[in-house]
Amino acid sequence: MFTAWVGGPNGGARILDLDTRKVRPITAAQADRAGSFTPPARWSASGHLILERWDAGLQVIPFDPDSPKPVSLADGNVEPVVSQKDVDEYCSLGGRVTLSPDGERVLVGNGGAIVEIDLERPLPHRITDEDGVTGNAFYAPDGRHVIYASNREERWALWSVGTAPGSTPELVLRRDRSIFPSSVGPGGGILFGEASPETNGDIWIRTPQGDVSPGVATRAEEKDGVFSPDGTWIAYASNETGEFEVYMRPLAPGAAPIQVSTGGGDAPQWGPRGTTLYFRRERKVLRVGFDHGRLAGDPRIVFDAPNLLTWSSYALFDDETRMVAVQKDDAAIPDEIRIVTGFFDDIRRIAGPGSRS
Repeated sequence: MFTAWVGGPNGGARILDLDTRKVRPITAAQADRAGSFTPPARWSASGHLILERWDAGLQVIPFDPDSPKPVSLADGNVEPVVSQKDVDEYCSLGGRVTLSPDGERVLVGNGGAIVEIDLERPLPHRITDEDGVTGNAFYAPDGRHVIYASNREERWALWSVGTAPGSTPELVLRRDRSIFPSSVGPGGGILFGEASPETNGDIWIRTPQGDVSPGVATRAEEKDGVFSPDGTWIAYASNETGEFEVYMRPLAPGAAPIQVSTGGGDAPQWGPRGTTLYFRRERKVLRVGFDHGRLAGDPRIVFDAPNLLTWSSYALFDDETRMVAVQKDDAAIPDEIRIVTGFFDDIRRIAGPGSRS
């Protein structure tokens, strides 16, 4: 069993018959919700498939019926403070948040389309409208184009599209493996991540002229690469010590990295003036000063909230006194563990016998 991570009739849980090599759909992703996808299904010990659908909540399917029909087990809805309802037909708010160069708009989108929101009038404007899933969106320096990742063709690649309605996406870079942008520099250069069996995750650089070269590529895994505001440094996360820590280094060839965090860190972001570096440690955001190639002091916590989403779900305004972030609603934060007894009996009662009933 596997899940096709695309929207529409080609997405959703699938069964591959290892003898015939035929693929049969178990569920289809929501065709009426462009760009959305169905999260991966899971086997249960009772011989049922359990999966979540955004349009019907948690569902259970007896394995290998003649006509699979999911049955709802439970419904749930999580609304972050930045309203999920405003963009619900397009995407999920979980994931990366990017501010426009003028600080007036923000890009969101995870597992669906890329959506731009005017912060003065929080109305969503859909940027991408295509087959497949998009994510990791960044404004180009002009603020009128967006660089993003899409799996619309064969594998994840880098694409560009204008923010004006009706703009046509253009391919920026495709490689032999899937790639994901992580930063756009002031001159239009792009940092992107690429996984490799030999070197795990690496950070690569695409210049404005289209040349591609490794940025940080070691036996460890590197991720979350971001350009400094002047484009001369990059910050990134690496697990070369055994856990992810934040590092910075000049872009000059052969330059040595400087370790920024201890005790864990990822998702770095430069302050807009280039004199501070922010990063995540679990649900906390920390800041450290940066002065002429040296760290100025120790990192200190500037924001701590149990409902702050992980990853790069925050962005800083120019004055560095405010940030935009994605948070879960307080009611969505679990504060207890519940044990369900007789679970397999319940799903047999609701959905009928499974393959092991």
